Amino acid sequence: MEEVYTLTKQRSLLSSSLLLLSATMIMNLSNYGFQLYMSRHLTTISYGALNSLLSLFMILSVPTNSVLMIVSRYIAKHVTLKELDKAKTLFHQLFKRISFLAGGVFILFVSLSPIISSYLKVNSLLPVFIIGAVVFFAFIMPIPLGALQGLQRFGYLGLGFALLGLLRLGSGVFFEQGGGGLNGALGASLFAYGVVFFLALTFLRGSFHPQEAPLGGELKEVFRYSFPVLISFLSLMILTNSDMILIKHYFPAEDAGLYAAVAVLGRTILYIPTAIVLALFPMVTELHTLNQDVFKLLRKALLYTLILSGVGVGAFLIAPQFLISFLFGQKFSPVAPLLRLYGVAMLSYSLLNVLMSFNLARRSAIFIYSFVAAAVVQISLICAFHRSLQEILYIIILCGLALLLFNLLLLYHHKRKIHHARQSS
Repeated sequence: MEEVYTLTKQRSLLSSSLLLLSATMIMNLSNYGFQLYMSRHLTTISYGALNSLLSLFMILSVPTNSVLMIVSRYIAKHVTLKELDKAKTLFHQLFKRISFLAGGVFILFVSLSPIISSYLKVNSLLPVFIIGAVVFFAFIMPIPLGALQGLQRFGYLGLGFALLGLLRLGSGVFFEQGGGGLNGALGASLFAYGVVFFLALTFLRGSFHPQEAPLGGELKEVFRYSFPVLISFLSLMILTNSDMILIKHYFPAEDAGLYAAVAVLGRTILYIPTAIVLALFPMVTELHTLNQDVFKLLRKALLYTLILSGVGVGAFLIAPQFLISFLFGQKFSPVAPLLRLYGVAMLSYSLLNVLMSFNLARRSAIFIYSFVAAAVVQISLICAFHRSLQEILYIIILCGLALLLFNLLLLYHHKRKIHHARQSS
């Protein structure tokens, strides 16, 4: 066990986070380059349709984040215990089952495409079909990526993320120049996901022991664990993406297109600490498996996240007009003041993302009830009060702050209980 434990000893949270930060920054910058290019080459209405469909994709692809975390956790667990044969078996079993599930989701999505198209006011079914295909690849791609994360092969994992953004940007420009319009923009995501999926499989060659081993009842344990992971990710995605969908429904198409620029740039705050979460999760899993203290890692992760996201929020507060006009064009300048509110809203959720990952890595699920409650409250409030875009952002800010404070108090109480239990034993 000592030999495997050196994985975390050899990789500090800071160095691993910096490696993944470089990769995710390439991905995020490429994604924003994609968004900036499309904001200038698509009509405002088409740009609003693009981001409403992408927001729907983010919510529907919640299980993909769950798959990434589930595969990562159990691969990390078996690696820690030197059970590479079981890791290989688990990988193959999950791949078969999730591929079958992905096919079913795609068929269901296609069958519901007329309803989706009507609700989002998209005039054609083809963009909805393309997003359905992206959802299919998004379901199966986290299996090899999660294995790379669980093995702490952060170099290959980072390369996959970087390529995902670069391929999306390059193919998006190519398809749009060829007259693809909205369909070409969506097709770029499909191309990028497909290529990175097959590359990730090649990165895993030779990673596992050549023999497989029976898992016993572990698959049942994995699927039981998948439920809290799924619910927590679904709640977080609803909290951070439902605004775009609801605005597309309640507001004129022109307003939704303008708001899309604010949402795209504002969510940078949420995605900046992705690298920290990716590095934190397998490390906490490993230390928790070995019954070691994990709260020191949490404090570091929250501090790094606060610094990185805080810098972004500061930029939004100081120069929203310049950022929106320079990046998206002058036609989006009327909604630039909203960027201040959006940045503040996303700061809470970036910290909540770290707390969620930490809790799931150590198999603590009590926090989920607060996430579900906050998602229900936020959607209900937006549906009831949507007189202006500012009003919607105030609702998101209040829900995020309340949820963050509650979860910090919950963790503080739990840590004190652990401390008292160790002192009394």
